[in-house]
Amino acid sequence: MQLDWGKYITVADRFQCKATSQDREDLRHDIILRLAEVAQRNGDKPLTTVSMIRVASYVVMEYWHSVNRGSVKVCVFSGVATKPFYARCKWEHKPFSCRECTYLAVRPVGSLNQELDDGEGNTQALIDTLADDDAI
Repeated sequence: MQLDWGKYITVADRFQCKATSQDREDLRHDIILRLAEVAQRNGDKPLTTVSMIRVASYVVMEYWHSVNRGSVKVCVFSGVATKPFYARCKWEHKPFSCRECTYLAVRPVGSLNQELDDGEGNTQALIDTLADDDAI
């Protein structure tokens, strides 16, 4: 079976802009490889343009799911970022469900390798600020 790599590349080029700038090439290659896998599983029947777009959109969805996997929804109505408990929400004016609440925000999970700025231009890794067992 002959794979049509040119069509796979044109479809992937249309969808690579849906990723963050540092991940665009990776997403493009993931889409091309997934299209080739689906075409091989499909056998002699060639993929239509609509099916290629569907496969590419699923790859983009999987990409964003993996990016946002560590994010936590928090309620900032009270000023404190706490994980919401929808049954005990004390906000009286609920014209919509809590999942559509305007006071929900997404808090990303921080990395211990991220750099911190102390305000004086010095940067330090977050992991270096943690106390260990040998600290005085």
